Amino acid sequence: MKEVIKNIFDKVEFSIIVFTIYLVTIFFSLIPESIIKQLSLLDFKTKYQFIFSICFVVLTCYYIALLAKKIIEKINNRRFISTRKKLMKKISPEEKQYIMKFYNFDEKRFDTSAKFDISDAIVTLLEHKQIICRGSNLSVGFSTFSYFLQPWAQEYLNEQVGMGNIVVKDDKISWK
Repeated sequence: MKEVIKNIFDKVEFSIIVFTIYLVTIFFSLIPESIIKQLSLLDFKTKYQFIFSICFVVLTCYYIALLAKKIIEKINNRRFISTRKKLMKKISPEEKQYIMKFYNFDEKRFDTSAKFDISDAIVTLLEHKQIICRGSNLSVGFSTFSYFLQPWAQEYLNEQVGMGNIVVKDDKISWK
């Protein structure tokens, strides 16, 4: 019997086992006794009710905490993206010109990487604002490094291009 249980734990994910235990505790804690009698499980329920109740309370608390964590993460993610989008609207024209180095004129969208001189103040400012990030510690030449556009910034900029708020004609770029 122990080997069977061990094999089940080895082959099935722990979260699925915990959820199954939770469903069983819900069944034995909340189902009326008349149904349990019909299933001939009344003696089993009576014998192990204390364990079922403890498991039910603990696992309910666990799932409530898990749900609260997911909700908080979603709220924080929305706040982060909202704050970053506001930041993108306030950047200077010089910073916009540097960001436009990520623009792919053939595909008419922003790519993920570009090369900048590490000693450039605007690059440092964009990196500090977490709009771009250095992608490698190995230089191309002596002081030129590969930088990448943060995923949220790339998504936002491509969205703005699609909405027509960033217009690119030849070599001239206008932001609305």
